[in-house]
Amino acid sequence: MSSKVSKIQHLGVAVSSIEDALNFWREGMGLELGAVEVVEDQGVKVALLPIGESRIELLEPTGDETPVGKFITKRGQESITSASRWMTSRPNLKNSKRVEFV
Repeated sequence: MSSKVSKIQHLGVAVSSIEDALNFWREGMGLELGAVEVVEDQGVKVALLPIGESRIELLEPTGDETPVGKFITKRGQESITSASRWMTSRPNLKNSKRVEFV
């Protein structure tokens, strides 16, 4: 039996620098910056960009050995993680998959 996704809660974008990435998301995509927060236990700085009922989360590692820092080293900057309707917390980055846009 397959599950059907009815809504995307958020898309997380791993970036080396939130400041550098914001230009694209604000100027290029027209999104407003909602908030920036540091999640110490995850070793990440997060910029929240609301879009309808969902949001884009720019994820900047606070160090190279954090989960997002390792994710960027392994998969590259601007890799995408997602959380769908039934998820209530941030996705486990070990199980995240990279989505490439052509």
